[in-house]
Amino acid sequence: MRSFASSCATFFALLVLCVTFLGCGGRTGQAKLPGSPKAGDKMVVNVRGAKLTFRYCPPGEFTMNVVDFSDKYLPDLEVEKDEDGNEDLPTKPVRVKITRGFWIQETELTRKQAVAISGKEGYSRSKYDDGTPSNNGDYPFWGSRSDFDGLLKELNSDGTVLTENMTPHEKIAPDGWKFELPTEAEWEYASRAGSDDPEPDDETDKYAWTKDNSGETIHKVASKKANKWGLYDMRGNMWERVRVPQDHTMTDMPDQQILAEDGTLHDPDNLRGRFEVIKGGGLGMSAKDCKSETWSYFEGRWSPWTFQGDVGGRLVLVEEASILKPDRKQLVRERGFERWRRQQREESQKHFEEFRQQVEERRKREAEELQAAREANPDAFKTPEERNREKMDEMRRKIEEERAETERREIESVMRDRGMSEEQAKAFLAEQRAEAQKRDEEFDKEHGLDSIEDPMERARRRSELRREEIEKNRKKILESNPQMAELEKRAEENRKKFEERREANRKKFEERRKQMEQKMEESNKEFEKTMEEMRKKMEQ
Repeated sequence: MRSFASSCATFFALLVLCVTFLGCGGRTGQAKLPGSPKAGDKMVVNVRGAKLTFRYCPPGEFTMNVVDFSDKYLPDLEVEKDEDGNEDLPTKPVRVKITRGFWIQETELTRKQAVAISGKEGYSRSKYDDGTPSNNGDYPFWGSRSDFDGLLKELNSDGTVLTENMTPHEKIAPDGWKFELPTEAEWEYASRAGSDDPEPDDETDKYAWTKDNSGETIHKVASKKANKWGLYDMRGNMWERVRVPQDHTMTDMPDQQILAEDGTLHDPDNLRGRFEVIKGGGLGMSAKDCKSETWSYFEGRWSPWTFQGDVGGRLVLVEEASILKPDRKQLVRERGFERWRRQQREESQKHFEEFRQQVEERRKREAEELQAAREANPDAFKTPEERNREKMDEMRRKIEEERAETERREIESVMRDRGMSEEQAKAFLAEQRAEAQKRDEEFDKEHGLDSIEDPMERARRRSELRREEIEKNRKKILESNPQMAELEKRAEENRKKFEERREANRKKFEERRKQMEQKMEESNKEFEKTMEEMRKKMEQ
């Protein structure tokens, strides 16, 4: 009886153990890494009965086309569109170096593998599904970013932190390693199998399900030819997600601004700024568009957390040390950003100097043209003050010349008429001036001008009175001689016409001078405005 009870207890213990084993979906244990792996070597990880096959990608470097942010970078970069209406960003080739080897899944993550990892019984059906069950193990898994984050959290858990769908298990990832989505650089490096060789359009059909051969229906994984490292469906069938940087923000500066001293990019994880990238093309794209370098993004029209029926992904196993922590990464970015800012300042200074030189040359040319115009017609550029000053100087000069000429003639006349020498003539004229001064004094006394202290004012008043007497005498003569009056009238008319012509010419020259001054003022304002804009750009 005791033996029968012991047998029953043993039987039920084995039964519970079997049920527990089957309920957990099979054995899950920590993965063991092969020693000294080579490119394409295989490693299998068991997760609750599902086998995840990985291929090794050794360190190396290759050329990658990245968005060109030489002059400006996202989020300020405006996306242009090509002739087909597709968004087209400027690109440039950059040499990318992968400094640490990593393991990448041989195929896209399948539905069976996703169900085994998460514990869910199935996921939503894709609009590209061909009617097979949603957990069919041979078809790729599709899901949102949050779905992939949940799978990675489960794979990287050691069983001490559980969520609603997680079940206890041993740690899967080897010590110092972590399951992740590949970075864009890691993904393209693996897709190219470390090569820079071109991918001919006529060979795409061997490796990828595309719009030309898929019937726009999702196909089973590994049903096309693998690349040199044994990786299937890297191009076509499903778009594949890549890793979002840990400190990813809408203002992230792309890594192509942070080149190493040898001019290469080391392990970049952010090549598109604010864009969340998917790689490889999908079943809705033509063969010529399904290349390793093909990429698209979630931005605006797609949310990175939205489910997409043609977007899947594959996992990688990477060293945790190869994932830059936010603080270390920020330091690298700041150093690179300072170098980039320094280059931008140098380029801006160069452009500013070139522009300043152009402006100086233009101003010099305009000054030469203005000088030539001044020399051709100097009167047109004189101000009213300058003209008045020149007139006064000219009048003084003429008065002095007339005075000197009058004195010379008077001396010659006296010498000729009176037979005197030059000295005698000068003495005689001085005597005559003294007599004239005496007559002026008598005239002033007679007309009451001697009370005026200012000699200039007294002389002016004396001249006015004498002119009045002369004018009276002139009128008397004209009244007595009509012929002389007619000649006087004609002379006055001619004088008026002359004054009118001279005033018309003066206005014409004044108008031309104002036009030239206005042109110079506009040119100076434009120069000052341009210099101010350049100064603001330099300060930014």
